[in-house]
Amino acid sequence: MPKLIHPGTIKIVTISTKATKVVPYESVPPRQRFVMLNSNGVETHDIADATEAIPIVEVHVLNLDSKGDLVPPENAASMRILEFGPEGRLLRGTTMTKRR
Repeated sequence: MPKLIHPGTIKIVTISTKATKVVPYESVPPRQRFVMLNSNGVETHDIADATEAIPIVEVHVLNLDSKGDLVPPENAASMRILEFGPEGRLLRGTTMTKRR
């Protein structure tokens, strides 16, 4: 089981508005603090199965229209969230669409 060591803050950047905020890592839900990888380098949600715990240190939020172009949040058809570890390592990406 890996040690859970985090540098302490997470930078959140909304790409379309260039808004940036830095939050204490304790203020985000536990699953948004670290990405756990097993011995095959595959993400796991079972800490007992994890061999590596990579802290999430930066999050990019992209608000996209139906064509995939950046738009202000209020005009977005979907939101793409990219989570990065130290040294800019891309850890995972999630896409959410708005309910109609």
